[in-house]
Amino acid sequence: MPNFDNYASGRQPDSDSDADNIYNDPEAMFKALNLPVPVMKSADEVRREADTRRKNVLAGFAELRAIVERHEETL
Repeated sequence: MPNFDNYASGRQPDSDSDADNIYNDPEAMFKALNLPVPVMKSADEVRREADTRRKNVLAGFAELRAIVERHEETL
């Protein structure tokens, strides 16, 4: 029977498992789950994407607020 407690003292790796390394290697984990390996972005790329998303959220909020104010009596 597989041992799922990775922190138990004296833990022996499962001999029938080829996924022993998935806890230390994210790429191996995604491959073991048959999922695409995500692309790791640089900090600058993440900042640019966050800034773009922030602007889009704020623009959408402003538009929604204007719509609600325009139709406030009906609502």
